Amino acid sequence: MIKFLDLRQVTAKYSSEIHEAVKRVIDSGWYLQGKENEDFEYNYSNYIGTKYTIGCANGLDALIWILRAYVEMGVMKPGDEVIVPANTYIASILAITENGLKPVLVEPKLETYQIDDDSREFSTYITLEPGTRLQSTDNAAATIENMIIELAGDDLEWIFTQVGPSTTTESQTTSGKLEGENQAEVKVKLKNKAKADADYIISNLSHNYTIPEGVEISFEKEQSALQSILGTEGAPVIIEIKGEELEMIDELSTEVKEKIASIPGLYDIKTSMEQGAPEVNISIDRLKSGIYGVDIASVASQIKEKLNGKTASNFESEGEPIDIEIKVPEVSLDELQNVEIVQGEKKYRLGEIAEVSITTAPKEINRSNQNRIGKVTAMLEKGYTLGSVTPEIKAQLKDIQFPAKYSAQITGEEEKRAESFQGLSFALILSIVLVYMVMASQFESLRHPFTILLTIPLAGVGCIYAFLLAGASLNMMAFIGIIMLAGIAVNNSILLVDAANRLKAEGFALTEAIKGAAQQRIRPIIMTSLTTILALLPMCFGFGEGASLRSPMALAVIGGLFTSTLMTLVVIPCVYYIFDKKVKNVEKI
Repeated sequence: MIKFLDLRQVTAKYSSEIHEAVKRVIDSGWYLQGKENEDFEYNYSNYIGTKYTIGCANGLDALIWILRAYVEMGVMKPGDEVIVPANTYIASILAITENGLKPVLVEPKLETYQIDDDSREFSTYITLEPGTRLQSTDNAAATIENMIIELAGDDLEWIFTQVGPSTTTESQTTSGKLEGENQAEVKVKLKNKAKADADYIISNLSHNYTIPEGVEISFEKEQSALQSILGTEGAPVIIEIKGEELEMIDELSTEVKEKIASIPGLYDIKTSMEQGAPEVNISIDRLKSGIYGVDIASVASQIKEKLNGKTASNFESEGEPIDIEIKVPEVSLDELQNVEIVQGEKKYRLGEIAEVSITTAPKEINRSNQNRIGKVTAMLEKGYTLGSVTPEIKAQLKDIQFPAKYSAQITGEEEKRAESFQGLSFALILSIVLVYMVMASQFESLRHPFTILLTIPLAGVGCIYAFLLAGASLNMMAFIGIIMLAGIAVNNSILLVDAANRLKAEGFALTEAIKGAAQQRIRPIIMTSLTTILALLPMCFGFGEGASLRSPMALAVIGGLFTSTLMTLVVIPCVYYIFDKKVKNVEKI
């Protein structure tokens, strides 16, 4: 049991008032509604500056109505997924399903019971030159393993190393990525309460340790429970080079890799076009094969039998069928050229109809929209964001001369981020339009809502200054905070304009009405803004789990409210005065 708050100690000071209130409710005969609840709703609405407040019987009802409001506003729709800790109370699941939403249970941290968004597992892939003996690969893997053990120290829970390909099926291997004796994998898991995380180990291993010559290493972090649900990419920075010829894509990928290597905050930069294991390339001369009447499919089949063997028959052993395969000894390149190809009654040497050579091929060939692409991926160091490195990456890409029909594009999380910002920008505009429509209908005027909406850019100025002072970047959560701010910031202006309109209707002159409205509303305006700012300060300072995600949103709202509150008491009355004067002058004309 986690003691978030000692209620007994807090409520002891107000024991008599609480008992009196409980007795008053019981004597009234109303337990869920009644006058007591009505008074609370009215007083609380006045206190926070809202038009309505709904009192609920319990937390389940409150959760149901909160989610119902999101559905009605279009923020969510039936069938949407809601991520909740797997240990959540049944009320959370009931509230989600009641609104036609789908609960997605995610494993929590045992220490806090919050959603586990940390990655404590990662793999280090080691690659040496093709043809390297298993013993040399083992020595290199042992060196890397000792480096990790030294870095992790007491934070290390376990470490597992696999050298060379596994004899089991791919689905049973640790990764399925080890293909030869020149490859190894070091898999690491840190303790739950570890001070160091995967990013710290990977970053230090990349920058502060000397990797043995001829050894290439790459990293892959295990996705956290939250990341696996959200479907995030393995590498945060992905650059796609599109084109036609693989050779040119390879050259451009290498150039891009070299260019972005100088950008601070990026590490473990690699390209998908890196050369893989050597292979024998058999290029059949179609003209000669046509003259000789040799079938290409038959040539391929015969070469396969020569190299891989052929199943001649089978027999049963203890009820299990066992194939009998006939294989020839390994052949050299010269011997391969002299392999006989049988076509009917005639025989030809492979070298007569084909060119045999040893080449190396890319590790993988990717396609996007029917175009061949090469990928350059990079990891981000802790303290750096996509927003901070993306402009530098774009600047480096501009310096590269791409041939015709070849281009580079930043994809992955950056592409998703751009799409999300585009959607949030639309949401911001839509929220402003909806706010204007509501105010226009309530004030029965098209002029006053414009005056009130001036609070939003004033709030935006404070939001930007807050992030500049804090040295933080405007990320997704910050943008969500700005959207929230569009609705919160106008509350103070509504109170001021409404009071001014009411005093004018009572017969006060324009100047007197504005002064009177300011005097009447200055206290509730300051109280409303101050309570909101103080309530968000703990979130802004980063208390609790997942604080790094919530902090930008709180900072955006606090910064915006600070300037909007001050400017509401200065700018809005002036604008109200100017607009009203102009309208009166127009009416006189």
